[in-house]
Amino acid sequence: LRLRRHRAALHDLDRSASVAYLHHVLEQRRRVCERRALVAVESLAGRATAHVLSRGVRAADPQVRAQAIEALDALADRSLRTRLIPLLEDEPEASGPADAALAALAVDEDPWLRALAARCIDDGMGRSRSGDPASDHRAGGAPIAEHREGLMTDQIAGPEVLDRMMRLQQVPMFSQLEPEDLSRIAALCMPRAYQAEEVIYRLGDAGDEMLIIGDGRVRISVPAEGRPRVLRRFGPGEHVGELAVLRGMPRNADVIADEPVTGLIIRSTDLRSLLAGRPEVAMAMLGTLAERLGTIV
Repeated sequence: LRLRRHRAALHDLDRSASVAYLHHVLEQRRRVCERRALVAVESLAGRATAHVLSRGVRAADPQVRAQAIEALDALADRSLRTRLIPLLEDEPEASGPADAALAALAVDEDPWLRALAARCIDDGMGRSRSGDPASDHRAGGAPIAEHREGLMTDQIAGPEVLDRMMRLQQVPMFSQLEPEDLSRIAALCMPRAYQAEEVIYRLGDAGDEMLIIGDGRVRISVPAEGRPRVLRRFGPGEHVGELAVLRGMPRNADVIADEPVTGLIIRSTDLRSLLAGRPEVAMAMLGTLAERLGTIV
């Protein structure tokens, strides 16, 4: 509930990249808490009760949520029932003004919430859409300036890695990764730039890296009679070369910059090492890769 209230409070802020990512991580953390609660219910009242509760938590239909509340009667502990019922109610009120939520998150026990809140504060996100400046009074006596100066040293990732994380989170293949895993990938990325018409990857080359496009567009083409045949184009937030990297096979097409392109590359050895050590990362990426395979011409 605390995470949900803070998340609601962030709606008062302009949706910068740092605020959007903090909003996303708050939702991820909320889902983790929810899953843990459902596991606890299953251990105490059985799988059937946990299943009904799970349906109720995700349902927009008040009747379904009412059924889940009734199912909680299977829990012998009344105080526990009382604490679980709010999961089935409408979205709670915001925890307070957005700057107060940031101040609270900047001292949260979760190191990633602290780091991202500090980043938002450093980006000047102590001002709501209404234009009111952050104040000590609205921040509950915890001045935003203090967090800017005192908490940046608490960050578990530097500004450059956080910038890359916010860019990677917009890429479908990485969008569902927890910040702990996304930071590992961000730390492995290297910036790269290409001129218009520069060949990025050539047909038959070793698939030793993949490219995540930041700006610009690229085209995928194969040799054909007379002139190359363009199969597809990709733009900002999309990625190319991942299939050759994951399969360990040569490139099956040319990748050429349509215009000046900047982006991030991940080397095959780094990505494979990460996936071998963190299979849950592979599972999180599997859905988007399967969708990508289904759309290849």
